[in-house]
Amino acid sequence: MTLIQALDLINSRKGCGRNRPHFLVCGSEPLHLATFFHARLFEILPDSDVEVLHDVYGDILGNLARVAESPATAAAVVEWSEIDSRPSVFIWAACAPNKA
Repeated sequence: MTLIQALDLINSRKGCGRNRPHFLVCGSEPLHLATFFHARLFEILPDSDVEVLHDVYGDILGNLARVAESPATAAAVVEWSEIDSRPSVFIWAACAPNKA
């Protein structure tokens, strides 16, 4: 599905059926991910008016806690760095062959 197809689907289905909220939990601004998620929910829930909600930018753990208390269903997209803030250090070393 392209972005234009997703937007067309969302716009054609607004206000159809019972409102069902769904959270998209992520630590960043979901932008087009939310659009594709919204369109996919319309495809799998044809008799519902789907509402996609997202919460505070940069607070993945807080967002998960708030969703756990909500009656809405949720999907989470998590990057490792959002749950483990320790810096990752990778050292790449190239060894030249010994020319002795």
